[in-house]
Amino acid sequence: MVEFAEPIQYRPSRYDNWVENTDALKEAVRRLNCFLDIDAVSFHDTSLTEEQILAGIFTPFLFDLIELQYDELSANEKSLFKKKVNQLLQEDNLPFELSDSGLIGLVAEYEPLTSEVIEKIQSIHEDGLKELLNLALEKHLQPDTQAHKDAVEKIWAALERLKTYYSSMDKKSSVEKIVNDMAGGQAAYISLFDEEFRALTRLGNDFRIRHHETNKIDIMDIHHYDYFFNRCLSLISLAIQYLE
Repeated sequence: MVEFAEPIQYRPSRYDNWVENTDALKEAVRRLNCFLDIDAVSFHDTSLTEEQILAGIFTPFLFDLIELQYDELSANEKSLFKKKVNQLLQEDNLPFELSDSGLIGLVAEYEPLTSEVIEKIQSIHEDGLKELLNLALEKHLQPDTQAHKDAVEKIWAALERLKTYYSSMDKKSSVEKIVNDMAGGQAAYISLFDEEFRALTRLGNDFRIRHHETNKIDIMDIHHYDYFFNRCLSLISLAIQYLE
């Protein structure tokens, strides 16, 4: 973080005719302290190096600071900073990763979320579907229980959006085309994928995923949220490979 303290100049307000000289790290510290309304990080103690001060920060604040610093860096520095941060996290066997969006999230293991799936999502032509999937992935990778719950809701919204991908057709015909393309016209696979679409629709309606009426089944275990997310993503990640 000290290595990537890129110099920054800014004008405090549009009414000032002078500029402040600072750097990406100090600006990140200023923003974090302002947000928390406390001096969570301070470089005033000259008996310690900046590295020593950073090493003593409460870990969630350190992650916040890394994200804020990433936000302050220029495009080229962002790429190098992300690569270095992720290298260090990997070396220390910490299951976190700094993403291109500038957020630190849990690394997804033993699930269908892979770099290939993420890359394929970015190539989707329908902006609404792509936006919902990106938001679902972003929330799923955050180390926060509520974010995982929100991720499941978003991935089910993406599933519903996927069903209407072919806007020139009605919803039923659009789903039939998606299923047929996935199955390559083979009857057994058409039956398999059609049933999976129907099963996921039932899950979204019966459990407290898309609807929150009192008659919906509560999801009490966070691992169940991960199961629902991964099951839905498995079907979507397969389907998007066959979209026109």
